[in-house]
Amino acid sequence: MAAAGPQDRSPAGEPPEREAPRDKPSDEAPPSDEVRRKAIHQPIDKSAKGFYGDKGMVDEFLRKHVFGRIVADVELAKLQKGPTEYVDSKSRTVRHADMVWKAPFRDSWLYVVFLFEAQSTVDWRMPVRILLETALVYAELAKDPEVRKRRKLPPVLPIVVYLGAKPWDAPTRLKEMLTDEAKAFLPFALGHEFLLVSEAEEAKGLTRADTPRTAGLRLRYARDRAEFDEALATLRELLPEDSPARRALVEWVRSSMIEEGA
Repeated sequence: MAAAGPQDRSPAGEPPEREAPRDKPSDEAPPSDEVRRKAIHQPIDKSAKGFYGDKGMVDEFLRKHVFGRIVADVELAKLQKGPTEYVDSKSRTVRHADMVWKAPFRDSWLYVVFLFEAQSTVDWRMPVRILLETALVYAELAKDPEVRKRRKLPPVLPIVVYLGAKPWDAPTRLKEMLTDEAKAFLPFALGHEFLLVSEAEEAKGLTRADTPRTAGLRLRYARDRAEFDEALATLRELLPEDSPARRALVEWVRSSMIEEGA
């Protein structure tokens, strides 16, 4: 029987303040050359969560980076979002994960934990950061009645999506961070490792944009006006207007326009 996933929780609190309405360019308005230049060199991409909050984008991502490389029998047709808020039962502290998806895998579920790294410098502490996010998911799963009955945890795949331009040169495994003295205790150390995907490096290898995700990558990492315009036209053709990925990318272009006064 498949292990049930942790339940979503809605944090309590006051409703957010409404910002005064302001005019925004239409998503069909072509960006200026200056906006294109700024957009393609923008180090922090705030659209990442919207981009990977789209089921179709995550499906395409997993087919490229997980299927055949790690496993081949995940039921992506039943892919669904998992919770990103976890409440400590003792302290009632609410902790957050960037993005969690889950899909049926054999007789259980595969949980995929995404962490988005958008800093201009590579964070050497990443194995610790993703370990903490993965531990949040495991701690919540351990509360599930079906998991407790089986006394077995389902698989959790930690993925770091790196959005920076600088090549990644930090560890991807916790044991690579240990001092020589600590290596004497390797048998007792966590062998935690994450799957690293650099969007900039992936975008460099693209020669065409014929799927929603490849078009999104070419848009976000376009090297010139022609590439930007081609990717934008492809996205308009392939993505429904109400898709989370399209809304996120449109908002990304709009914010660039507003920042530049376009």
